[in-house]
Amino acid sequence: WQMTQCQFEVGDSASDFEHRSFAEELQLCQRYYYKVKSNSSTDHAAVVSGYRNLAGYFTGLIHFPVHMRTSPTAMETSGTASHFDIRNDNGTIQAVAVPAFRRGNVWGSSMTFNVGSGGDLGDGTQMRFRHVDAYLAWSAEL
Repeated sequence: WQMTQCQFEVGDSASDFEHRSFAEELQLCQRYYYKVKSNSSTDHAAVVSGYRNLAGYFTGLIHFPVHMRTSPTAMETSGTASHFDIRNDNGTIQAVAVPAFRRGNVWGSSMTFNVGSGGDLGDGTQMRFRHVDAYLAWSAEL
């Protein structure tokens, strides 16, 4: 048994059925929750761009694909520090802790990566996933 194209409404009259594309539904959902996930344990895809700001710390910034309903106040992460690394001109630096939320607004979020040592102040960097289960997520739930 299967049911499709149903629409529930309050009141005595029914409006026309609202058809939305998959892309539009995704954008509406991403206003409440946005998740960036690794594709594999070997691709090491760059996820967050940033710079070296303090000894042992890198600050990264990610832009959301659509503006969120409200500013997220926390970031959800998975795994352990070994699931993340930082790449700069001098090579790869292993994270010693999972990324930490700094601040966010409806357009994006900044985070801090603790890598212990390596890199010079002001170095441009990219944060990468190193494990298939690694992800970062933000919520702007009601």
